[in-house]
Amino acid sequence: MAGIVLEPLVAKEPSCPVCSHYDYEERLLERVIRNELALKDTLEKITETNAKVDETLKKIENENSKLNNAIHALEEKKSSLDVKVDAFIVSRAHNVSESVAEMKAAIKSLVVQTTKELGVMKGSAFIVIILRYI
Repeated sequence: MAGIVLEPLVAKEPSCPVCSHYDYEERLLERVIRNELALKDTLEKITETNAKVDETLKKIENENSKLNNAIHALEEKKSSLDVKVDAFIVSRAHNVSESVAEMKAAIKSLVVQTTKELGVMKGSAFIVIILRYI
């Protein structure tokens, strides 16, 4: 008859550290901690970058506001200058019209005066001519 040998089965942890359950947990924990530190550094860099972006946006908005104010002031000056130039042109055109009217009046009076003097001279010449023949 064959005998049955019963040996107690006892689980032993393997003697190699690679296979150890505690070693696996330790390596996993180290990896988690390294990832956590890397994420923390990344978060700090993102926070710094975000602060710089916010600061730059505020500067851009400030400069944009300054430019808009300058543009508005220039538009007001342009409008004012347009009104002044238009008034100047109208004034000068009116002055030119008045000068032309004065010149026309002066020319008419000269033409009338010249015509009278010419008539007087013709009358005198006619009398002189008549007197010569008499």
